[in-house]
Amino acid sequence: MSPTAPSESPDARNRILQVAEEAFAAHGFDRPSLRDITSKAKVNLASVSYYFGSRDGLVDAVILRAIRRWNERRVELLEDAEKAAEKEQRKLTLHEIVAALVDPLLETGNDREPSTEFLGSVLSRSFGSGDRDFPAEMRPAYDEVSERFAKALGETVPHLAEREIFWRVFFGIGGLFRIFSHGQLFTDAFGDRSGGMEKDLVRRQLIAFIVGGMQAPSVEAQD
Repeated sequence: MSPTAPSESPDARNRILQVAEEAFAAHGFDRPSLRDITSKAKVNLASVSYYFGSRDGLVDAVILRAIRRWNERRVELLEDAEKAAEKEQRKLTLHEIVAALVDPLLETGNDREPSTEFLGSVLSRSFGSGDRDFPAEMRPAYDEVSERFAKALGETVPHLAEREIFWRVFFGIGGLFRIFSHGQLFTDAFGDRSGGMEKDLVRRQLIAFIVGGMQAPSVEAQD
């Protein structure tokens, strides 16, 4: 039997998502209680079951919302770079494409994104961790932009097969995940030699790493 529709206003679902994201960003996915979330969102506790099915369903919805927001920003930045290149009558650069891919994930800690810890948690849960598989409902969210960036990258690094492009992007995003989930280990291990975790430094090093990987020869061509 389906849960009874709640009597709250039509924006109740969005209020729950917003409050839940803020709570998860501040305290992690496990600590905030549903009662605290629904109380702050000014909705009935049963609304979580109605809109999301369960606590895990709410967590997945919050993650999916964040991923879609990041992906929309990625496409926006890529389109801006394409327009700039067209206006200047030049080709889109690999650096510009990679920057559009990673910059939305580095905008945490400002008005757009609440915290780097939230990003690390999202990446961990969306890519699967422990006994948690990659959530099937999140695949379309990644598919939405993968073709867009694969096309742009394919035109910039024509020596790579599409599957090689995806492998190298995956390794690059994996590096980003490590930065946000274990960055403190890096600074603890190397101290002042690491240069710290200042955001602009992280951005420049990460983009250089991914660009270098994309420019490397095709391993398939070496077989």
